[in-house]
Amino acid sequence: MEVKHVRKWLSAFMSLMMMGTFLIGCSDGETYQSYKEASIRTGEIKQGAQTITIKAEQEPQAASQSNSADNWINALETVKLRLSGHFDKKADQAIYNLYYYYDDLGTDFQYYRQSREMQYIKLAIFPEYLKLDGESSGEVDEGEIITEILDSTSEKWHQIIRAENVFVGEKVTIKNQDGDVKATKYTVKPTANQLEDIKKEVEEQIGSKREVLKIAIEKALKNAEVQGVNSDEILNVMEKMIAQMQITQYEEVAYVDLDGYIVEKNILIGIEYEGDDMPFKAQEININLKNWEIEKKQFFDFPKIDETNSKSIEEVR
Repeated sequence: MEVKHVRKWLSAFMSLMMMGTFLIGCSDGETYQSYKEASIRTGEIKQGAQTITIKAEQEPQAASQSNSADNWINALETVKLRLSGHFDKKADQAIYNLYYYYDDLGTDFQYYRQSREMQYIKLAIFPEYLKLDGESSGEVDEGEIITEILDSTSEKWHQIIRAENVFVGEKVTIKNQDGDVKATKYTVKPTANQLEDIKKEVEEQIGSKREVLKIAIEKALKNAEVQGVNSDEILNVMEKMIAQMQITQYEEVAYVDLDGYIVEKNILIGIEYEGDDMPFKAQEININLKNWEIEKKQFFDFPKIDETNSKSIEEVR
């Protein structure tokens, strides 16, 4: 794949995932206050199990569809990501299965976190477990950067959303891994002006944290051994995509259980892009989140990993 195509692929994919992540974090009147409190309470879960599924359908620009050099764009017409596992933030432990699909191919791998210093992934193409480098003190923490942007975006969301955007449906019973769960259904449908305000907030947050985002992207590019593209190029294309995108549709349906936790959330996002130089003309993103075993003790069945069956990332490069 040529460098310019790697650049486009990374920029388009990262923009897609970032916007999806930002909009997951977004969500006055008594009805809205109840939903807001449930969102905050769910974000503070310390241990439990969860599944996050993202499916994105892209409509390539007409020029890309007829250009064989841009086959990478057509390969991204359908992208699926699924993360499922359980965690204990207090013990700093987690096990996740991750699956992604694009270009009619699917790949899955496992992530094991026994502590901050002991993190491994297991890929089918390697017989050994691959050890990830734990973040050293003083390094940029990508997770903290995204959390800061999410927190600010969510705060802006709560400022501009109004009670009439939240609708309480009937009391329902849903099924998940805990069995039958009684819940209240909430539906959120922001106006076009509200969505535009949120997009501006995301742009401002990315602009204000550009330098630390550069460091985080450079770290990701280094770990992925991507050559010939730098963080400035990635950020420039990301900013251009976000500036030229129009969120045409957003609908959020959440189910809150009797303890005040969101046990399931479905989000539908429609995006259109201005300008023929964008890799995609439009996107439709479907996101599903599920939580169960909330605040219940988690048991981790870690595989036996030692120097005989593990390697560092550097050793397999």
